[in-house]
Amino acid sequence: MKIGVDLDGTLDRPAILEMVKYFLAQGQEVHIVSGAFPDAEWQNRQAKMNKLVRMGLATEAEPFTYELVPGLTLHVIIALPVGPNKNLDYVLRDLGMRKGTYCEMSGITLFFDDSQTYCDMISRVSGTLALRVP
Repeated sequence: MKIGVDLDGTLDRPAILEMVKYFLAQGQEVHIVSGAFPDAEWQNRQAKMNKLVRMGLATEAEPFTYELVPGLTLHVIIALPVGPNKNLDYVLRDLGMRKGTYCEMSGITLFFDDSQTYCDMISRVSGTLALRVP
């Protein structure tokens, strides 16, 4: 089984982190699918990798060179810029659809996210069961 999980707000929860570590220890494939806003430096790929190092899911071999634990994949989706022609709700729905498209293309069967919008959109565009983490 391939499992997907959102990073910010979801994998931050100790129970979800322990669940992911359990799945990995059992040889399951886990995909972290995380969105990032282009103007938020604290959300870029390097920041996300540093966060995974702190969680024990990656190591930093040398500066800015990371290695994920076996079985783990990180996919960062850059959100559309929020501007005068695109409101935040539109951008979030688009990001959810792109998470769902990644899930469908990667064969992810179960996905955990803290956003109901993302879960709804993932379910609309893929056969992935998306569960909201309250």
